[in-house]
Amino acid sequence: MRSAQCPNPALGTLDTPDCPGGATPVVLATCTSGLVALSPLWRRSADPASASGWSPWVLLAGTSTCPGDAGFPTLTATDFQRLPLVPSVIGIEPPGGWTLANVPTIVWTADLAQTLRTTVLGVGVSVRASPTMFTWDFDDDTEALATTDPGAPYPNESVTHTYRAAGTHRVTLTTQWSGQFLVDGYPAWQPITGTATTTTTSDPLTVHTARPHLVADPTS
Repeated sequence: MRSAQCPNPALGTLDTPDCPGGATPVVLATCTSGLVALSPLWRRSADPASASGWSPWVLLAGTSTCPGDAGFPTLTATDFQRLPLVPSVIGIEPPGGWTLANVPTIVWTADLAQTLRTTVLGVGVSVRASPTMFTWDFDDDTEALATTDPGAPYPNESVTHTYRAAGTHRVTLTTQWSGQFLVDGYPAWQPITGTATTTTTSDPLTVHTARPHLVADPTS
């Protein structure tokens, strides 16, 4: 399958072998994946001397490409890591900024993907970031906990931590994200090689030590 692309002032491109204004159509090759190559980009500039006020449409070389070609817009790991990913939100129970020593403290976060927009080589690109790993640092003498489980609040809790002594701590969550990108005009999402991370730190969490006390019979 092959298709022709023509510059068009209103539509940007038009699938027809007859281009308006006498422009030369560009035939798009079929990629090895079976998909048609990315549509080419056209550019024109203001030209007060012309009847229309604009210069002729000019094809930008190398913009009709397949994934993997040198001219195909690609999002690198560095590009991915520079995007303003929204850090994960930390949930802690019991709520209110306190917990008890020797009692499991529940933590969780949302396991949600996020989509951002950026531009690569002048082409619009959508980026989809999905969390793949959650690393919890509980700010005590224990090792950080790395898990693919985002956890959940009570009564479905699955990620907990037990502090052994009174004190004040801040819980830090590092989320690892994997990514995919979708070039405008192209139907298939492409994987991003490499990952990005975000870090979230909680407000101070005060750990109290509970002591048993004998009390009078509350029913008497």
